[in-house]
Amino acid sequence: MLIKDSLPAGYFLGVGSNANPRENIPRALAALVRRFGCLHSSSIYLTEPVAVDGDELFRNLVLFLPTTLAEAELKAFCNDIETQLGRDRTHPQRKWIARPVDLDILRCFAGETEILQPEALAQEPYFWWPYRSCCDA
Repeated sequence: MLIKDSLPAGYFLGVGSNANPRENIPRALAALVRRFGCLHSSSIYLTEPVAVDGDELFRNLVLFLPTTLAEAELKAFCNDIETQLGRDRTHPQRKWIARPVDLDILRCFAGETEILQPEALAQEPYFWWPYRSCCDA
């Protein structure tokens, strides 16, 4: 259980890539920084791809993005980044092909003191450790 009272309002984002992640993750982060200025980031964690093609390990991290932007606007912005980096949402096998970048909104944070638990942030355990790293930083 983590208690943070110093974070402003914002969102926790999950970031993952298993297609050229050494180039695509920095490009995604740069686009987010250009738009929002400041990010809090976890370390990068390596995980095996599950039900996704590709031999390369997934690189996963969690970001805290301070913003009061509406969730739908943030999702649209994240989708644009994914598309710019080569994600094809029209591909018939889109759920199972390697991902240049995957940006998921994990949780909206109101900015007040909250008890933050990794299990409440995301169902996927591979985000729990990066989340702890991001919050403890």
